[in-house]
Parts: sequence; structure tokens; C-alpha cells
Amino acid sequence: MIMEMEETCRLLLKEQVIPEQEWDSVGTIVDVKHLAATPVGAQVFLKATLVSVDGRRVTFEVEASDRLEKVGKGRHERFIINVPKFRAKFDEKARRLEM
Repeated sequence: MIMEMEETCRLLLKEQVIPEQEWDSVGTIVDVKHLAATPVGAQVFLKATLVSVDGRRVTFEVEASDRLEKVGKGRHERFIINVPKFRAKFDEKARRLEM
């Protein structure tokens, strides 16, 4: 559920805020409560609402529901990144760690 909430927020940003190929976002904070169980295979509906933007830091309220009830809710923060720059730093760290 949490992975789907994060991806919903990421896709919302990509579609409506940062459509350029070289920009994306990474999750930085997840604060989500599981409220109820949902059987594997049940349809789940996800909702993400943008609540604040502070430079490249974006915060969302998220929730997940099945056809009967809300099954999760919380907040999620993402940071907008330049993918080539991020990858260069990542690759340099991997090299320094000898991976």
C-alpha cells in the first residue's frame, strides 16, 4: 500500500508539475497508518492531495480505500531531483564504496 501511495504521488508530479524527462522525484518521508486490512486482489483506490511546496520539497496527504472503507492514510514528502545530477552523485558514491 505504501509503495503504491509513493508511486501515485510521483506520477502526479511527473504528469502535472515536472514533465521534463531529466527531472523526477524521490521519496524522503513516509508517515502512513494502516487502518484496515484488504484481501489480496481487492480493488484499492488511491488519493494524493498536494498540500505544500517548499522549493523542491513537496508534501502530500495520501489515502487508500477499498470499496467498503478507508484502509490507509497519512503524509508523504518527495524531493524533486535532476536525474542526471542525482545519478552522477549516486554512481560516485557506489564507486567510493567499491560496489
